[in-house]
Amino acid sequence: GTTGNPKGVMVQHDGLCNRFIWELSAYPKDTSDRLLQHMSLGFDYSSLEIFMALTAGACLVLADQDKRLDSAYIIRLIQEQKITIANFVPAQLRLFLDAPGVDQCRSLRLVFCSADVLDLRLQEQFFGKLNARLYNTYGPTEATIDVLHWACNRGEALPVVPIGRPLANTQIYILNPRLQPV
Repeated sequence: GTTGNPKGVMVQHDGLCNRFIWELSAYPKDTSDRLLQHMSLGFDYSSLEIFMALTAGACLVLADQDKRLDSAYIIRLIQEQKITIANFVPAQLRLFLDAPGVDQCRSLRLVFCSADVLDLRLQEQFFGKLNARLYNTYGPTEATIDVLHWACNRGEALPVVPIGRPLANTQIYILNPRLQPV
């Protein structure tokens, strides 16, 4: 977990099913897509990488788990395998975008960034180097990985990258420090 302390979380199947149905509707994928699976298998988001490809009938390209943090390797894999969809946490996206040759990842069409704050500078760096769509998604594991989504737009003048709106069939509550709705 983000605290550094491992935790076990029971996630119900209906939440995962809702998540897959929502994503396939909001961000269609098909048999022509090639999804990169490079998240640690111990990270909840890896289940989205794996099962989203299978649910959509897309090709799942497995990265070597020993090299998954090597940006040069990921760039080569995206180019060689013509990856169309990839997921990153912001820290990894920053390293990926800073690596030489990232602008040659022309097959990418959808990139999802999740699990931490996506800042404006990173969003602008992304749009300066890649001609793909960028989506900010967020949510705790307990709520079936992501419950919020935001479509980032090139040149949009917002003070921050929003964490977004609730996925279909979900509700969110924003509470103050006294746990009162705001």
